Amino acid sequence: MKFIAFVAVASAFVLPDDRVASQLVLADDNAAAKVAAPFGVLRETTNVVKTGVNKATDAVRSWFLSADVIPRPNALAEDGDLDALTSLKGLSALGQVLAGDKNGVSNLTLYQLITSSNNTTQFAALLNEFPTVVALLNTTTADVNHTVFVPVDTAFDALPGWHKITAPQAREAIVRYHIGVGAFPYPTLFATRTLSSLYHEPLLGGAPQRLRVGLEKKLGFRINFAARVISPDALASNGIVHAIDTVVVPPTFVGRQLSFVPDHYSTLLHAMNVSGFTQYIHGLTNLNGSTVLAPNNAAFARLGPEINSFLFDSALGLRYLHALLRYTTVPNATAYSDAFYGSSALAPRVLIPGTKTPSSAEHLYYQLPTLLGNTTVTINVTFIHGYSAMLVNNKVRVTVQDGVAKNGVIQEVDRVVFPLPPASVPGSPWSNPPVKTVVDLVARLKPYVEDGDENGDDNKIVAAGSPPTVSALTNEL
Repeated sequence: MKFIAFVAVASAFVLPDDRVASQLVLADDNAAAKVAAPFGVLRETTNVVKTGVNKATDAVRSWFLSADVIPRPNALAEDGDLDALTSLKGLSALGQVLAGDKNGVSNLTLYQLITSSNNTTQFAALLNEFPTVVALLNTTTADVNHTVFVPVDTAFDALPGWHKITAPQAREAIVRYHIGVGAFPYPTLFATRTLSSLYHEPLLGGAPQRLRVGLEKKLGFRINFAARVISPDALASNGIVHAIDTVVVPPTFVGRQLSFVPDHYSTLLHAMNVSGFTQYIHGLTNLNGSTVLAPNNAAFARLGPEINSFLFDSALGLRYLHALLRYTTVPNATAYSDAFYGSSALAPRVLIPGTKTPSSAEHLYYQLPTLLGNTTVTINVTFIHGYSAMLVNNKVRVTVQDGVAKNGVIQEVDRVVFPLPPASVPGSPWSNPPVKTVVDLVARLKPYVEDGDENGDDNKIVAAGSPPTVSALTNEL
């Protein structure tokens, strides 16, 4: 099994062969400026969106200010993001209203709406290759609605190697991944974290691969951190069409994607390589989905030079590093912030059901197995008016949520996650003291690390002053 993370940058990356179909492709931010809006006017005005966002933001900020566990959650949008949102900055000039009733709902189906535009001809041609999907987008059966994120023609033009993707299975996967299940108007998307697509992923046990939607720092509102909605809310008789500036492809495995963002994950990549974790994980079979708690570079830096030197510069330390990586990987359970794939026995518990009002919150609690022996990891998710915050083991913050992956989901954490102490109560922060020294680390992980030769220079702990040997440390514990 391989792993994939998400790319949270604005520069483009494309592979020039068929493998591009399984990459998360990021397009040029300027692509939208080259496109005329293919669809009609917004049904919701800027003032309506601005009012809703302001209410949501005020409610979230008020709630978090009164919460002790998360003083400043990264999930909240910065003022610059809110300014871009409330002004609908970057949306193309809107064209003629589509034929429809007085509420602006077209009498055209999704398929007819897409094929009627001169700016979505490439996606329409791709769609026509798959009659089953065409039939679905023409279906007007009650309660069968979809949301289609349609790349405009310039999105395909900006994708080098696109015409080399000839495999029907890959092309159909791309089509299906642009179609969300259910109707999601543009304002609703801001209160949505992930949504199911029509593309079903074998490595998720055949479950629908999800589209990640949300407001990203410095990037604005994005789908899978890449595509931007440039003309929203074209209303069809059986759903909604949003025009986007980037082709969104089903996500692939982690290793390659992590390497695209070395300023974020280079330490994690190095850890996977030198500890043998990559080889170990590739040898596992029969896995359906996973949750990867991925420490960013800052998380490793917070461990300090003593612990990092031990983990990366000693033979014994590498075994501890391997154990750490196993602990941060949950097999056969994919925990998104708002969805879960896995055994019903592992499904989250609702601790405090919300009442769906701006001042109420809803809390979900997971206790999930890991690849490290019989250890478990806890995840708490708090929702309030479309925003969510996640804590691991009631202490470690998830700074970037829901990096959708081919074989699971990536939850980026701002600190390295350690197993709870043996005598601790799951989820109790006061019984989970911080790991500040190598002695702390060894005490926490020693039960899960195989015994071996602890003698010799290679197995000494590198620290300030005169470091004791690993043997001396472990004999203390």
